[in-house]
Amino acid sequence: MHIIKIILFSVIAGSSAQAQLEEGYFQYDIDVQAIDTAAEIVQQASLLRGSRMELYFAPGLYRMDYYLGSVSMTSIRVDTFKNEVLSLTKGVMGNYAYKNTPDAVGFGQQQMDSLFTVELFDEERVFLGYTCKKAVLERNGVRATYWYTKEIEMPKQDIQMINKDIPGFPLAFTMIDNGIRMHYQVSNYAFEVENKSEVFSTNPPPEYKIFEQ
Repeated sequence: MHIIKIILFSVIAGSSAQAQLEEGYFQYDIDVQAIDTAAEIVQQASLLRGSRMELYFAPGLYRMDYYLGSVSMTSIRVDTFKNEVLSLTKGVMGNYAYKNTPDAVGFGQQQMDSLFTVELFDEERVFLGYTCKKAVLERNGVRATYWYTKEIEMPKQDIQMINKDIPGFPLAFTMIDNGIRMHYQVSNYAFEVENKSEVFSTNPPPEYKIFEQ
């Protein structure tokens, strides 16, 4: 699905933050609905229910976990001190771990994708007490609506969701692709990460088959 590719491979970008958080954790619950009545689309949507995304960050450390319903789990962990990236995938084909370096995966590089179009609006909504404004992104026919806040600022080297032209951090966003609507909304957050050595570990779990990239 295009949606998943955009989330997983465009999540790391530069930020023009002013006052920045040192560390934090954000969990997004993902509401999945089939807007196409075709049987295969309805079945696919049912497999994706219960999806969620979790982000962790601390100075020099980053992690994203993406749980795609009953289909798969992907975890990406970056340790810039060790110059290591660990990617874990778990699904019906098995458990696989991929080792790489931050430079090889483009971590920390600003993503200037000319295929994105961005439109900003003055509309406002409040999520978890934070005032958000609306932005609409479109790329290759995939349209996404974001609600971003300037009240939460991420470390410059770490994350800003999807595209540098969104002037803030999104607390909710909605994508429609291939007849499926996926709405992400922050349901839990903290401005401190406990057990950092475990959370940001780049040591593959023993049940994963390791590949060096």
